Amino acid sequence: YDGILAAEDDGIANPAAYRLACRLADLGFFQGTPTRGEQKYPEKAVAAWQKSIGAKPTGIYGPKAHDGIFPGDQSNIV
Repeated sequence: YDGILAAEDDGIANPAAYRLACRLADLGFFQGTPTRGEQKYPEKAVAAWQKSIGAKPTGIYGPKAHDGIFPGDQSNIV
């Protein structure tokens, strides 16, 4: 979770952004193929997922997005 937020804030590629892009690709929201080592925060895919659940498609990642995209993952709980 923290790695995704870092990628979103910094705009740099990291493994968490790659993992998120892969998950969104599996769900049908990421267009193309995520690239290991080069993947930046997939804002458009997050926004597409948000739109699909009836949320405002901001592309901003948070606990609700994390819980919906990665159900059962507890890494966002402090």
